[in-house]
Amino acid sequence: MEKHGHTYQSITKIAISLGGDDSQSFINDWLMQQETIERLALFECFKSERFNVDAFEEIRGAAILNDGKLPEKLSAKEWIKKTKAIFLVIQRGEIYAHNEIAFDFANWIKNRCRYGL
Repeated sequence: MEKHGHTYQSITKIAISLGGDDSQSFINDWLMQQETIERLALFECFKSERFNVDAFEEIRGAAILNDGKLPEKLSAKEWIKKTKAIFLVIQRGEIYAHNEIAFDFANWIKNRCRYGL
């Protein structure tokens, strides 16, 4: 998929291919990690002028206070709405990510499946 002049991949399809029926919980777990939201924010800050850094800092603060994991589920829809992120996109029920972000997600989920985490 092309959007904002960039290519996006379906992380929903990646999750299904590597994680099976539990694909949405893999995506939710990934989004709850401090490392993930910091990587997403870094990417957004460099490539998007509209990214809401204050909203990100609030989300990140919650993760820091909870040993690196958000205390509550953060959906892709909430991340996009709160931070005005453009490199995660929801279309026709699927979550798409910029190619670089999708690659990070694929590596993360592959390791989770490989080591049974």
